[in-house]
Amino acid sequence: MKKKLLIIVFLFITTFNFAQSITNEFITGTWKVSEVLPSEMANHDKTRDLYNGFANGTFVFNENGSFKFSTTKSSKLMSMMVGMFKNTNWKLISLKNQIKVGTPKDNYSILGIQVGSKEGKVVFILLESDIYLLVEKQ
Repeated sequence: MKKKLLIIVFLFITTFNFAQSITNEFITGTWKVSEVLPSEMANHDKTRDLYNGFANGTFVFNENGSFKFSTTKSSKLMSMMVGMFKNTNWKLISLKNQIKVGTPKDNYSILGIQVGSKEGKVVFILLESDIYLLVEKQ
């Protein structure tokens, strides 16, 4: 219960740290993960590969709306994830500071990213998991 409350508080703080809604121009480009905030996912055998894969990842949000993700960590799980991201697009829901990844056919439901900030750094919070990524635009 404490963990869920902490996550909700963190989401609230990071979501509202931006003075205004983010824009496509802000998101467009290549974002490299510089650090991952500690998570219990790193300690579990079933989720360690996912955690490490995203911890060593690069997100590419192209101007034409296409999306790419790559990682320097290879595992069966991450290969599957990278495969899921092939031929996908991204769209910004600026009022919520969220990025949705997928296709119009699946209603951009493959990946959701809450964009926030912590101590002046941009944070990507992967909505389907307990992964908080500090990222830097390249």
